[in-house]
Amino acid sequence: MSPSALPSSRRTDTLRATARAGSNIAFIKYWGVSDPVLNLPLSNSISMTLADAYTTTSIEWDTRGGFADEITIDGKLLDPRRAERISRHLERMRALANVTWRARVVSQNNFPMASGIASSASGFAALTVAGCAALGLSLTPQQLSALARHLTHWSSTRR
Repeated sequence: MSPSALPSSRRTDTLRATARAGSNIAFIKYWGVSDPVLNLPLSNSISMTLADAYTTTSIEWDTRGGFADEITIDGKLLDPRRAERISRHLERMRALANVTWRARVVSQNNFPMASGIASSASGFAALTVAGCAALGLSLTPQQLSALARHLTHWSSTRR
């Protein structure tokens, strides 16, 4: 996983970070699942990361617990049903950090969603890196990959 994170803070009651992850396009796509616990694909895939197609995700953890999770993608606030997969991923990060803080997530693609370019993969990669950085979790690239892969998308684990 090669996204980078820049932690920042303006207030002491929030923890913030931003990460950018390149999107990719698959030439040969994986099929099936070889290990459902680790969410590993049955077959290999060949894909290419697109240097100029990326997702930038910022996260703010509220240490006061003052708001519910809010998730905005490409300028649209998601309703709880549409945000379910992202919320489950935030729960995993909360569990790792042993916190109950709520998150405000803003994610922006510089390319159209649902265009055949892996926007969910780049989004989950950026969310994982930014979320863990803001929480102060010191995870290795392999641990970040496993976390991104667990409930998300195999493409989000590439390095």
